[in-house]
Amino acid sequence: MLPAHRFLPSYNTDDRLIVAIIQQDLTKVLYILESNRARSTINQSLYFGSYRDDFNHPITPLAAACHFGSYEIVDILINYFHANINTQHLPGWKTALHYAVLAKSNRYDIVQILLQHGADVNAQDRYGTTPLMLAVLHSDCDIVHLLLEQAGANVRIHNQYHLTAFDFVKYNLTIINDLIRNGAISFNINDKDLFQWLIINKHMRLARLLIEAGYVPPITLFQQRIRPLKSLCRLKIRLQVSGTHFRERIQTLPVNYSKLSPIQIDPLTQHFIDEYGRVRIFHGVNVVYKLPPFLPNLTDFDPQKSLTNDDLNNLHQWGFNVIRFYTSWMGVNPTSETEIDQQYLSQLSKAVQMMEDKGIYALLDAHQDVFSRYFCGEGVPDWIAKKLDDDVFKSFPMPVAANITREPDTGYPTLEACLARPFFQYYITQAVMDGFQMLYTNQHGVLDSFASFWRTIASTFANRSSVLGYELLNEPPFTKLVDAVKLGEVDRAYLAPMYKKLHDVIRQVDDKRIIFYEPCAVDLLQTGFQQGPGGVDYNNRQVFSYHVYCLDVTKQDDPKSDLVCDVDDTLLISSRYEEAKKKKFGGMMLTEFGAISNSTEGIKEITRITNIADEYLQSWSYWQFKKYEDLTTAASPATTESFYTEDGKLEINKVRALSRSYAQAIAGQPISMSFDSISFSFQLTFDINTNIQQPTIIYINEDLNYPHGNNIDVSPVNSLTWASSNRNYYEFLPTTSTKNSTMITIKITPKTLNWFNILWNWFKEKIIFWKK
Repeated sequence: MLPAHRFLPSYNTDDRLIVAIIQQDLTKVLYILESNRARSTINQSLYFGSYRDDFNHPITPLAAACHFGSYEIVDILINYFHANINTQHLPGWKTALHYAVLAKSNRYDIVQILLQHGADVNAQDRYGTTPLMLAVLHSDCDIVHLLLEQAGANVRIHNQYHLTAFDFVKYNLTIINDLIRNGAISFNINDKDLFQWLIINKHMRLARLLIEAGYVPPITLFQQRIRPLKSLCRLKIRLQVSGTHFRERIQTLPVNYSKLSPIQIDPLTQHFIDEYGRVRIFHGVNVVYKLPPFLPNLTDFDPQKSLTNDDLNNLHQWGFNVIRFYTSWMGVNPTSETEIDQQYLSQLSKAVQMMEDKGIYALLDAHQDVFSRYFCGEGVPDWIAKKLDDDVFKSFPMPVAANITREPDTGYPTLEACLARPFFQYYITQAVMDGFQMLYTNQHGVLDSFASFWRTIASTFANRSSVLGYELLNEPPFTKLVDAVKLGEVDRAYLAPMYKKLHDVIRQVDDKRIIFYEPCAVDLLQTGFQQGPGGVDYNNRQVFSYHVYCLDVTKQDDPKSDLVCDVDDTLLISSRYEEAKKKKFGGMMLTEFGAISNSTEGIKEITRITNIADEYLQSWSYWQFKKYEDLTTAASPATTESFYTEDGKLEINKVRALSRSYAQAIAGQPISMSFDSISFSFQLTFDINTNIQQPTIIYINEDLNYPHGNNIDVSPVNSLTWASSNRNYYEFLPTTSTKNSTMITIKITPKTLNWFNILWNWFKEKIIFWKK
């Protein structure tokens, strides 16, 4: 709905015309349009949203009449009032013919009269969709035939997703024949049988469509050795056969990660969406290597330091589809703003490609903790930290009473001295607060240098759809102790203008990737932001990033009290969610939580936060995958937060807690999603969008959570078909009888062992053995 355009209660001429068209009252339409004043509205777009919820955008009277199936009104508007048939109610939106092919009644007659009066049969809407594509999608044989034979519709036109009309076919042999006869595929019927040609040229989806439409391939026509049915099954054509008839749709759902779909945000729902319109949900981990070379080992597996292909295979099998990956300012600009370390950029690009090859997105994170290595932290390059006044630089760690010894060759504090105290205490040192003041306010051109760093990163990855986005700065702190208690002050005074500057610089070289932005680390319940860095115009490409950590924890960062942490976690996530919704921050994502042990209390905390995230349909990334020489961790030992113990053993309970069943892609609007970590029961409810051709994808960990198999129940019955073309991943597609916007519920539960059958089969085997 567009509330800004809703009509006032006054009942003006446009209002009366709208109501008359909706009611299909020809007499009223004639009476209203006979007036000279009203004739000017013939080709103008009117807002029907005040009267019909299914119209949230303006359309012309002719398009509306086509939609409601009123042939008489369409005839009068064309022949008497000379309405422009090809007017698009907004640039790039649908024409009257688009609406006519989906008319509620009199569809054939309305399409025919439009074509007779010059309707553009190949007109494309803003997504590149033609009337032919819509007719094919809805399996309307008569309209398809009319568009092809009478109007000569072009079957080779691609939409913006590079799909032609043939890609919208739903198991209708008549439509398939019409499309092929009009050149939908390059095939010479005189050379060989169509089905043989499709198999030989590996057009498995088209072959599947023919079979589903009732085509029976004559085996004798194959002139080359063609694979038998068993071999075709191995090629991912999955069949279920009863006698000589197929019981279910044949699935061909191969997983191809050669190019991940670009991701944006739906500004209305604030969900992540892909290029096909599916809602996307991300579960991931942090990979932040804070010491030189600021990258994990990409070649040799190590339980504490690597991110190899083996690691990525594990993460994929555990259901993770995003990594929040450290993108180091010092790695890019080690000695000055003008010196760019191309070797670091090359290795960073290699890491992103390795993730992409495994179907994992990269969120590039300009991570910092406590500003600089000189102050027991990491973040800015050394040459930036040295811009501080000498007296301030040397004053560290004042006013914290800590005994800091430094390495003689680098001048850095020793790691032992830094880890003697919780790292967050160093945020109140004068050196660190002055350092952030210098960054936020561009003293000595520091913010300009930071913007130059981001320009370099954005230029490098501008065309990489597997880069989910750029996170501008991790956990930005206050610059004065007084600001720490004035909630929202740092956001308003410092972060908002800094983020705006960084946003503008990035957008000069990359206008597609999502920009992630965080509030001040102490603004736990309410931020000072009024909008995202790019304003409302960029709400489809910006995400409010937030972190959740229970504050009442042990030395191992495990909760001391379930009750306290439950209230704490719920309050933090709900307040972030509600504020982002109210202020329209763009999207939102929980980019850090966890950093806890493999203990029972730690696992309960993971489950608690991920359950709440499911409730709010939030994406998340756990801190963190491995130790990665973390020098700013509150946990002791530092491996506590990792997936691996100090001696390299996998913490299987933590993996099981994080490897949850969830929907990675939803072809429609999600209503609810839940996973029970005790019973391993999963449920997704959503309103399906049958116009989306790509499947809904659900991840389940079959080894850990469903070792004996699973049961899948769908409601309504027979509304979906499904298959698993890749272990742990299930793809769901609507059946031809499923109507658009149907509310679908998918339930997945583990199968239980039937001990009676197991014992009976064992007993029978023993009987056979004894008889022998």
